[in-house]
Amino acid sequence: MTRPQTSSRSSFPKKTRRLRFAKLPGFDMDNAPNELSFVDLQAALDRCMKEHPPTGEERRLHPDANRMADLFAVMVLERIVSVPRDTVKPSVLEAYERWRLGAPAA
Repeated sequence: MTRPQTSSRSSFPKKTRRLRFAKLPGFDMDNAPNELSFVDLQAALDRCMKEHPPTGEERRLHPDANRMADLFAVMVLERIVSVPRDTVKPSVLEAYERWRLGAPAA
């Protein structure tokens, strides 16, 4: 008997997982619609960290990278594919928007 084949993405849910956002860092429950995807957040975080690598003995992150990192970590640990933009804290969303398309103008 052969086992059914699974796709390489089978560990991710087909639908966006909705968690109790109020308990997660980087979220604000007063809002809700457009989605912020894990891939987009990762790209913005990568751009920020490439432009401003962690510094010092404690490997301190740039303030924008630090804001995005909390949400990124939750999305990784909980395997969240996307979150409603309106549920993301304004400070996290502002940092994301600054790095979304590349490094901000000096």
